[in-house]
This record gives sequence, C-alpha cells and structure tokens, in this order.
Amino acid sequence: MVIAYLDQQKGSSGDKASQAKKAQPQIVVAKAAHAEEAFFLLFLQTPQWKYVSHVYSQVFSEAFAKSDSFAEIMDRITRVGSVRRRTGLFVTPDHVKDVYSQRLPGADSTARGLPDLVVQGNLLQLVPRIDLNEFVYQSTLPGVDAMLPEIHVVESNGHPVLKAAGAAVFHRMKMVGYLAPEDVRALLWLMGKSGHSFLAFPGFKKKEVAYFRTEEIHTAIKSSVRGGQPVADVKVLLTGTLAVYHGEHLLGKTDIEQFESMASRVFRKKLVRILKKTQAMKADPAGFGVQVRAQVGSAVWRKRYAHWSEEGYPRMTVRVQVKTLISSAEATDDPISVQQAESGSPQS
Repeated sequence: MVIAYLDQQKGSSGDKASQAKKAQPQIVVAKAAHAEEAFFLLFLQTPQWKYVSHVYSQVFSEAFAKSDSFAEIMDRITRVGSVRRRTGLFVTPDHVKDVYSQRLPGADSTARGLPDLVVQGNLLQLVPRIDLNEFVYQSTLPGVDAMLPEIHVVESNGHPVLKAAGAAVFHRMKMVGYLAPEDVRALLWLMGKSGHSFLAFPGFKKKEVAYFRTEEIHTAIKSSVRGGQPVADVKVLLTGTLAVYHGEHLLGKTDIEQFESMASRVFRKKLVRILKKTQAMKADPAGFGVQVRAQVGSAVWRKRYAHWSEEGYPRMTVRVQVKTLISSAEATDDPISVQQAESGSPQS
C-alpha cells in the first residue's frame, strides 16, 4: 500500500497570482501486489505526474521497515536517476495515513512540517535527527547500524497529535527494533551529541527533587582488542545547569558537588542501560565497530569481524566513566514533575 499526501497550491488570477492560496491537502491511496506497481497506480490517480524529486518526507510502516523487501524498494524510490535527495525519512508504529491526516501547528503542511518536528525533538534529545543521505551512509558503512526517527500519534487534551520521539534501529537495511525516547537520549550522550534535555534525581531529604539541564556533552571512546576480544573505554563529560531544585535550604558549594556526584551516577546508569540494550538487540548504532575496524584494519575486520553486530558487539566489554559539572544553579519552589522532565522540558 502506498499513500501520498499531496500538498497542493491553488493560485488566483490577476495581479495577485503570486500570492498562492492553500488548497486542501489530498490523500491518495493505491494498493497492488508490489510496491512499484502501487507507485505507478498512485501516480495515475494524481492530477499531475509525480516524481521522487517532489517528495519532502517519507514515512514507512513498521511492517514494511521489518520486511525483506525494504532494502531493494528503498533503493529504487529514493533516487532521481543516480542522485539521492536529502528527504526526511521516518518510521511509525501507527498507520501511515493517520500520520499524514494530522495537522502540525505552525506548519503549512504535514509533509513539510515533519522534519521540523524532528528538529524540535532532537533539541530535547528525544529522537535522532537523520535524513536520507545520512541513513544511506550509515547503512553502507561497516561497523555502525543505522537509525531513523520514530513518528507516532499520541493523544493530548483529548485530541490526536503527532510526536517525534524514539528511534527505529536497522541492521543490514532491515529494522530490528525500537529505542524508547530515554534510550535515544542516552545514545546521543554516548555519541557526544549535545542537547537540552532534563534529568530528574532525588534531593537530600524525602520529597526533595532536583533537575539537571544538559548544555554540552563531550564523549571520548577508545577501543582496543585484547586477547582477540574487543574492549572500549568511554569517558563522558556533561556540563549543565541545576535548572530546578525544590528543597528546604539554600544550596552551598558542597551541596552542588554532591549533586554532581549523584548526577554522574544516574547518567552512567542510563548509558550502561543503552549499551546492554543495543548489545541484546545485536545492533551498534553508536558505531563502536567503526573504531575497531580502524584499529585492526580492513583485512582483519573482514576475517574476524564480518558479523560485528551479531557476534563482536554483543561480546564487547565497555567501561563507562561519567563526570558531571554544574555550571550554575537556579532556585524555585515550583518544581516540574518527573514525567515532564523525562519527556523533554518543564514547558512540554
């Protein structure tokens, strides 16, 4: 099944012809035994012939992303001749038609607005920001597995809305599973990609709570092979602010140092969790294999680590060190909830 969301312009005659008026978007559905045939039937139903070069974004169903046909069909529908476009790619566990049926506030169309939705989610470190070119590059680079942003429909105040949160992980151009938003956040920390997410951790007394807001993240990964087994040492430096603290006393220097120590333990726990999860998934989206390949050389890699994600990465020993620095602290007696903090921001 192929579904097209047609974002059409309706122009007026006369001097104001340049001021195009928005027509209602049209959703066209075509079904056939094969995807390419469905594309052909789809184009026959549109007012004008459409090409891949017209596409702003593509959303794939979970079932299609997990199918054996994904790699072949993906290659055919993402080219204009021999050139690939920087189209936005997404995976949804929902029905694709439901995704395109939603309207995004502030966007002139859903198709154009989806990449902006991912940009916002990426700032809060809820979703990876990956377009077609990067996805193809990751899919063909030995030692790393590709990801795509997850788009799904959620309910807010009794109305369905679109949310970009989580990631679909691929291995050899086939989807192998999802990462939840909190796992994506930890994975981005592991990859040294900064954002402005919030982390909640307990205060010094019962019912006290503090919220750390990440500002800069620096990650250093050093891999080696010892006794034929790959080993990696990961050092992460996180700098941020104590955005919200709800407690009974003013914070001093010693208190800040204790918060830094607590935050480091919480951050480390989350990083170890995402490492174990991806190892169990037999997928290496952080790209540890790239470093191993660079160290051992292409010949040894092809001989010993050709099945890196399935065999080498799950057995890899990864040691994680985390250091947290709180650059500044703010005070408030109106704390945000843990759910708000973990989902993005106090205003979310």
